[in-house]
Amino acid sequence: MVSPAIALLRAKSCAGRLLWCALLGAACREPPRPAPTTGGGAQEQSSLRGPLAPVGPELPTRVELPAGERARVELDARLRPPDQPLQRLAFSAQRLAQLAGEQLLVRSVPDMRSLTRIEMPGARNVVAGVGGDFVAAGSEHVYRVALLDDHAEVLAPVPRLGPTTILPGADSSDHFWLLYEGIPTLPEFDLEESIVAPYISVLSWTQLTEFDGRAVANPGDGSFVYTSARGLRRVTTEGRAHDVSATGLGEQVWRLLPAGGGAVWAATPYHLQLLQVGSGRASGAAGAQQRIELPRHAVALTQQGRDLAVLAVESLDEARARLRVELYHQGTDERRVLRFDDVVSAAPLDAGAARTPEFAPELALAPGQPWVAVFGFGLSVFDWRTGVRLFPRTSGAASVLSPTQNLAPRAH
Repeated sequence: MVSPAIALLRAKSCAGRLLWCALLGAACREPPRPAPTTGGGAQEQSSLRGPLAPVGPELPTRVELPAGERARVELDARLRPPDQPLQRLAFSAQRLAQLAGEQLLVRSVPDMRSLTRIEMPGARNVVAGVGGDFVAAGSEHVYRVALLDDHAEVLAPVPRLGPTTILPGADSSDHFWLLYEGIPTLPEFDLEESIVAPYISVLSWTQLTEFDGRAVANPGDGSFVYTSARGLRRVTTEGRAHDVSATGLGEQVWRLLPAGGGAVWAATPYHLQLLQVGSGRASGAAGAQQRIELPRHAVALTQQGRDLAVLAVESLDEARARLRVELYHQGTDERRVLRFDDVVSAAPLDAGAARTPEFAPELALAPGQPWVAVFGFGLSVFDWRTGVRLFPRTSGAASVLSPTQNLAPRAH
């Protein structure tokens, strides 16, 4: 005979599953995962190339046209930003975490010594919490690696309904929001709440009305800013959504980054603009505080505190990329440029896996330190103040940041 307590728990578990199906409008079963990739490239999200690419001239020497005829050739799909930002790299103050296949590799910085390798089946996202913890979402569990631990705390799962993006909490690594591709509802999860269902507890739900799926950010004041067919929208902590008028955006926004204090960075194909959208502004208005011209073929952005980094591709073929990292400091005119060649590793692929190497553009900045991690065909880590390559140390292509590269932004 089943006790009343067990019956109640089962009922709550069933109700939790039904609630997910009703609110998210999708089947509560994850679709089959593709086979893991090698070399640390992103698995599923890395191939999501949408129509959000920078629009501009093609890379030189790619196409020959008759004299006087204007080029009309689509860009190499690898030059387009992923539909959603890849989350395979994350820095804490003392460590760098990298998702490679279904393993989390943790290294100390700046010596880049390998500290641990943790199996995380189905993991696609890893983020760093404010306390230095790493949180990763797998297919069967959520994993948390504490500040100095070499093992992961294994927690209950979150529902996996296709590609996801983690939006970390600004005040604690215990809670985060999860954006499901194609679903305009943001659940907030809490890792410390008691579990009454098969999944981690949900603290709240935020409805992103008219969200078009392109970009979303939490600017640090409890609200969310996101894209719609008409432009930007903002939903307050009370759940009220309204359009945001932002002069000068002009083109489609393909990425939003939190800038703290109710501000966001909004990236269009050509410009990056710092917008004040917090509660201190008049309803529906956004004040532009800084404007930066993006380099051609920008494919990834990241920020850490007041530092901002942009990854662009200067040239690309099947096994080599000439990458450009531009670094800015919010509120100043300083721009640092770091260029280097990213070459496919000569290490053999798995037997029978002969294929074109995957180009999965991503970068991450360390909090309070001048370190930037860049992934194209493989991982590279630099001290961006000096240009010294921290990883891999055996690479023959050393990059040095010359004083002539300390330039002001081309537009401000």
